[in-house]
Amino acid sequence: MYRLYGLRPSFYTRKVAAMLTAMRLPHEDLLKSADIAAEIEAAVDGYRKFPVVETPEGDWLKDSTDIGLALDAAHPDRSILPDDPAMRAAALMLDDWIDEWLIRPVLHWRVTDEDNRRWTARHAVAGMNGEPDPGEDSGPAYDHPGVGYAMTFFAGAGAVNRVGADYENEVLDLLTRAADALSAHFEMRPFLLGTRISLPDFALYGMLEAGLLWEPAARAYVEPRWPALRAFKRRVEGVEAGEGVFDTADTAPPTLAALVRIAGDDFADFLAANARALAANETGATWAGKHMRTRGFTEKCRQATGRTITALTDSQKESLRTLGADRLMAAYLGDGSE
Repeated sequence: MYRLYGLRPSFYTRKVAAMLTAMRLPHEDLLKSADIAAEIEAAVDGYRKFPVVETPEGDWLKDSTDIGLALDAAHPDRSILPDDPAMRAAALMLDDWIDEWLIRPVLHWRVTDEDNRRWTARHAVAGMNGEPDPGEDSGPAYDHPGVGYAMTFFAGAGAVNRVGADYENEVLDLLTRAADALSAHFEMRPFLLGTRISLPDFALYGMLEAGLLWEPAARAYVEPRWPALRAFKRRVEGVEAGEGVFDTADTAPPTLAALVRIAGDDFADFLAANARALAANETGATWAGKHMRTRGFTEKCRQATGRTITALTDSQKESLRTLGADRLMAAYLGDGSE
């Protein structure tokens, strides 16, 4: 049996939980509570983030994308990545975009809305204490010691991700363009890469299940504007991995290319700027008049996905370009230099 350790407000924990469920893999969805955190972190070389997974063989996995890749390799009959090389690269790029960039509007209400931040912090602290989840009505009774610290932690995520009152228009514009494109695509396909669920679908699910369609302030904004996202979330909750077919570059509807182009709008520029800044040992990345802290983990993702794209043949790269990936490909294949 797989054992998943995480927290309810963790986007990436919900991402992996959905994977395990859809792949019909027996698992326990466990809290990484404070009393066992040190033991778990020791098993994964001091990795302190959420989630981590212990496999039935006793191996330990960390990072939601790497966990997904490992599950995909271990259970090819329930694969969540296309065999088609170009579509596999597209899946990884979309997964990166959701995990590393779409997280910005997902964090918006945690950062800017104090009541929403407190509500989420109560859930986080209950989990860290090993207590049952407070549910929808997490009122003052759940103001345990640690809630204030969790609120400060959530607020601090704004500085790392260029989220906050000063960036509200920018972040909500990103959300609107992404959610509009997703809604249009879901009129054509039930999932991002066809009628079969894939890795980036789980990434999007995590952002909805632990953020945009869970936190009260976020849900109040998102749900009435984009009902297609709620419908998508329900589909993920009922799907079995391996059912359906993946699109190819030839069969994918134009809505997929439109979404990939939106993913490349600002994210591609940040990927390149972040790579340049890290190579120069700088702490901030600057592009198009914008500034953001450098993110080493995002660069790790860029390099990993870049290796997949580099391995494509010329014709496969051309197929990827037909999916609107020109700007993203340039960012992934470059070294960050201008």
